[in-house]
Amino acid sequence: MVANSKLRIGTHDGRFHADEILACAMLKHLPEYSNAEIIRTRDSSILSTCDIVVDVGGVFNAENHLYDHHQREFNLTYKDFYPNSDWDIKLSSAGLIYVHFGRKILSCILGIDENTMDPLVTALFDKMYSSFIVEIDAIDNGVPMAITPLRYSMNTSLSSRVNRMNPAWNQLDTDETICFHNALQLVDKEFITLVHFYADTWYPAREIVLNAVKNRYSIDSSGTIIYIEGTGCPWNAHFFEIEKSLLLNNVNVNEIEKQNQILFVIYQRKDNTWTIQAIPLNEHNNFSQR
Repeated sequence: MVANSKLRIGTHDGRFHADEILACAMLKHLPEYSNAEIIRTRDSSILSTCDIVVDVGGVFNAENHLYDHHQREFNLTYKDFYPNSDWDIKLSSAGLIYVHFGRKILSCILGIDENTMDPLVTALFDKMYSSFIVEIDAIDNGVPMAITPLRYSMNTSLSSRVNRMNPAWNQLDTDETICFHNALQLVDKEFITLVHFYADTWYPAREIVLNAVKNRYSIDSSGTIIYIEGTGCPWNAHFFEIEKSLLLNNVNVNEIEKQNQILFVIYQRKDNTWTIQAIPLNEHNNFSQR
């Protein structure tokens, strides 16, 4: 494919959803699709002329650039492509595009050479799936957030906002194509904003927490205390993932070191006061300590 040539991205017409909107938005960040025309139809004869097809057609075939997930036999998850992941939710068209093109998409947005295997892109690839893409996958496939009855519903999610951008039932003269592209701009902006947030804010904090965990024995011989350098570093956004990957799931770490569970964190606040904080039981429970 020639960069910036007028290629065609095919997707379905009618009511649009966040998954195909996001799939199209992500593809437009690739040089080969940056100037592509988005064709919205369910006509197979027209879809067959497209260079890539998402969320329609009833076929998943990456070799032929066909990325639908609606067929009964389709049950692929992020974990199928990345076995070390915990995410086993069925992929939508957004997830399919992400697992096949995500690293290149992130590299293009951040201006990083995709062939360098930059550690920033590696870290962001998993983070963007777990914090953004998986939500789109789950909602589009009807996967609930919890098994037990929910005490309240969320109506401000990206998927909800995209749904409300469809033409209203009583506004028959509304241009569906304009609504689609308005939704694409919304989704694309949120995707880009989050990529830059994780690259500029989240990732630097991760490196600080990673070094703190690695150097914990220099703080105290027990290895149960970590010291976070700098002020205001959001350590809890990274600690549990780092502990899991660096210590608990690392075959090169002996059992004694695994049993020396980290219990306390010391850090300086922005007002120059110091805090000693007990580590919570897990990342989802900040009110109970180890």
